[in-house]
Amino acid sequence: KPPLCKGRWAKSLILLGGVVNPSVSFADSSLYTREPWALPRQLNKLEFGGDDMVERAYINDIAALTALRLEFLQEDCGELNEEVISKLAEALPAYFEKNLNHNIFCYLIREKENVVACAFLLIDEKPASPMFITGRTGTVLNVYTKPISRHKGYATAIMKMLLHDAVEMNLSSVELKATDAGYNLYKSVGFTDDVSKYHCMKWHKA
Repeated sequence: KPPLCKGRWAKSLILLGGVVNPSVSFADSSLYTREPWALPRQLNKLEFGGDDMVERAYINDIAALTALRLEFLQEDCGELNEEVISKLAEALPAYFEKNLNHNIFCYLIREKENVVACAFLLIDEKPASPMFITGRTGTVLNVYTKPISRHKGYATAIMKMLLHDAVEMNLSSVELKATDAGYNLYKSVGFTDDVSKYHCMKWHKA
């Protein structure tokens, strides 16, 4: 395992391509294009009942994305030392500036002007196979809600918008690693356990 993170994970997978319907209503889905990763600014916000709006993040949200990423990592990985936090805080804004709305899409909910919940969808393009016929797949990262704003359905609302966008971007599948705490949430929006004949392995730089 990497030195910073620990804990038990369960990998889940959802297959797309018109099979999954997150039951989300958009004002005009014809505004979407079929170009890879293309999503229009006109549909930046989506209402999931009441006043809770899910938004796609843009450049002016980079500071909030960086802060929420750091909060998520400290909660998920345990206390990080000052050197690691400093390196992360330096690297993340440049990463988002380069990749946001190109190969990573980020989803937010605000309470008043403060961003309190988020999730990231990382897009990858691979040689096509029967498991991902379009060659396009997604990975969900950083599903996080600030402690004071939890148990309001924010993560579920964000995941519904994220999966709708995954269909519009013609992704074959979306995967994530679920903690025990988040497992039922992901099942409720269509994820299933990913059973494979392969061993999951990883190389880490020494």
